[in-house]
Amino acid sequence: MPFEGVFKTKNKTYIKDGNTFIPLNLTPRVYEKCPSSNMKFIDDTPVCKITFNNIWDKKKYVEQFKDLKTIIDYDEWIDIVYEKYWKKETPDPTIVYLDIETIDLNNRKFPEPHKAEAPITHIQLMNGKTGKIVILYLKEPSNELKEKYKDVKFIKCNNEYQMLDYYSKIIKKWNPTIITAYNGRLFDFPYIFFRAKKLKFDINNLSPLNETTFKVEFKNNQTGEYKKYYDISKLNEFLRTQNLDDWKLVEFELNAKGVYHIDYLDVFKKFMFEDQPSYKLEYIAYKFLGEGEGKVNYGEYSSIFEFYEKNYDKFFEYAIQDPKVIYNLENKLKLIETLVFLAYLMGCNIDTAMETVRPWAIHLRH
Repeated sequence: MPFEGVFKTKNKTYIKDGNTFIPLNLTPRVYEKCPSSNMKFIDDTPVCKITFNNIWDKKKYVEQFKDLKTIIDYDEWIDIVYEKYWKKETPDPTIVYLDIETIDLNNRKFPEPHKAEAPITHIQLMNGKTGKIVILYLKEPSNELKEKYKDVKFIKCNNEYQMLDYYSKIIKKWNPTIITAYNGRLFDFPYIFFRAKKLKFDINNLSPLNETTFKVEFKNNQTGEYKKYYDISKLNEFLRTQNLDDWKLVEFELNAKGVYHIDYLDVFKKFMFEDQPSYKLEYIAYKFLGEGEGKVNYGEYSSIFEFYEKNYDKFFEYAIQDPKVIYNLENKLKLIETLVFLAYLMGCNIDTAMETVRPWAIHLRH
């Protein structure tokens, strides 16, 4: 199997080769400006290489001398992986297409991810390799609906905590390289994250390597002030002490080590250069897949809440359809396939290929 990425945890660095995580034995190193050296960095700066026994010695050295010397520090895995592990063929990673449903029947407002007030009622997953669809849910549909969708695996959960547990176990069993959702960066991914926190579900379980980090950014609706958080304790303090109505989630990055969380809307905007009149999934599906191939329409109801209450079976079909829509878009447009090829061409991770400059900086080192 071809190489599919590098994942750094606190203690080890792994490459993913097909379905296997292989630990790397790295020799940490930095480069310092050294006018008399024949070794050149990518910008033709003369440098000397300094190696260390472990990552902690390297960190101490950089911290001690960063103000006294010109130190060039970068992820040392790049050259090692490119030299030893890069294969000739491009990877064909397993992609899981994700969608969630949240219904706030009390306040009847669209749930905001950082508040995570409404329960997750459904989690839908589609394995792009096998075509298998799994739906996790709290409220049973009719037997007639189950008969209609015999190709779907229905899993009734006793509560949300159990739903998240099933979700994490399915991800570890399928071991995808990519999880994608439409507008996942600002809804599905953060909603799962913040709802897991609220339910005291260990967010590290969302990672195949049992380690999850994050980046969260909020904007104050009144003052325009921004706040960023990378540390769980500081984020918890913010959520506990602030009036969350005053803040909007503007950026979210979930780094569940061992799998990339990629927003399909972001990929669409990156590679489809024509501006669209609307980026709602309903419109995009209708334009690129045609009538009858997109989301289930519930226009006869005044709201999603009325739809849920008055026609639960059809709501359930609506839930089942969403990951299929994203899968069908990818099958036609090949946007994630393009992203994967770009990452392989540049010699960088798949999530890094979503950036503008960094893939080129990595590519020029090789």
